[in-house]
Amino acid sequence: MAPLVAELERTGFAEVVTIAQSGNVVVTTELDREATARSVEAAVLASSGATTVAVPVGAHELAELVATTRLSRGADPARVLVVAVDRDLPPGAVVELERVDPGRIEVHGRLVVHACPDGVAKAPSMVAEVERRWGASATGRNLRTIERISAALA
Repeated sequence: MAPLVAELERTGFAEVVTIAQSGNVVVTTELDREATARSVEAAVLASSGATTVAVPVGAHELAELVATTRLSRGADPARVLVVAVDRDLPPGAVVELERVDPGRIEVHGRLVVHACPDGVAKAPSMVAEVERRWGASATGRNLRTIERISAALA
């Protein structure tokens, strides 16, 4: 991850931190969400030759999610998936997603929380649902990773 950190710093990002080997990078920037995504994608390509889709999420969004999600209470955080979406979801998104896996979905702005008591691999893919329904780019991380990222931002 050192080449990526160096490329992000060269590009102008400050306070660049990687979170384990999870594919998550924490940066400080004044860029808007779209410009941040494009700059991170370019840095990944320049540093590794790999293409990716970056979905920036603000520190305040993660902190609020960690503090308020009811689906994490008593659950194994490795079995709670958080899906970050590149745009706001339409009104009623939670109703549509609830039809896919009733009682296990919350929507917090651009973040979808999906409780997967039998494991993420056995649950319907909320990343695929969001991308298919709304043509959005999305990525998922388990709540344990989200908690680690949120703590790094505090």
